[in-house]
Amino acid sequence: MKNIKFVFLLTFTLSFTMMIYAIGVQADGPKVRVDQIPADQDSSIIIHKGPLIPGQGLGLPEFQIVESKDEVSGEPVMGRKESYASWKSACAEWKKELKANNGDRLLYSNCGKPSLHKDETTQEITQVSEGTYKLKVSNSPSTTK
Repeated sequence: MKNIKFVFLLTFTLSFTMMIYAIGVQADGPKVRVDQIPADQDSSIIIHKGPLIPGQGLGLPEFQIVESKDEVSGEPVMGRKESYASWKSACAEWKKELKANNGDRLLYSNCGKPSLHKDETTQEITQVSEGTYKLKVSNSPSTTK
């Protein structure tokens, strides 16, 4: 009976040790070293599984992010509250036009903070801001998005 317990305990211990070793070997798979890539320039790190077919690339879309600015201006009106309301309306229209003209390529738009401009002759107030936006633009000529 003692021999059976000893054999069982030895078998269990060996099996457990082999399982732990297998897990450790599996977790210690391929390594990626990125410490030798220069950080003083733009670069991309792509991890790809499977064979690379020459001339086909990785099939990733090539694009760049373009940032731009526009002036957002309300109509000249009498009164501070009315000029702000006019600017808010112009801001909403500007965003709507950006979305209509660029669709999914529009990533971000912001009208900015308005500032008051008062015409000394007519006493009309115009609120003006600098709107900013970002677009995703394709680098390849064959892609329409």
